[in-house]
Amino acid sequence: MGACMSSKILNAYRRSRELDISSSIDYKNDLMKVRLLLLGPGESGKSTIFRQMKLLYGDYNKEEKERMTQVVHSNVISTIKTLILQARLYGFVSDEDQA
Repeated sequence: MGACMSSKILNAYRRSRELDISSSIDYKNDLMKVRLLLLGPGESGKSTIFRQMKLLYGDYNKEEKERMTQVVHSNVISTIKTLILQARLYGFVSDEDQA
């Protein structure tokens, strides 16, 4: 009975050491990370900067890239529509120019 108990204690000790080492490695890796706090009002581009950083430094997986492609296409179309409306409003383009 005693040998069985000491085997459990030994396994628990080994597991504890593994967790300690893993935790120490994670802590050291975490110290190497740079954190950036982006402050500003809504619609000021905070998320855009974050996405660009992820694109530049490669933290997107395939699914995120496909989803972001749809967002980019939607944003481009929305921006083009806004530019056309503003151009008409300020007289740069008339309805007759659309032909």
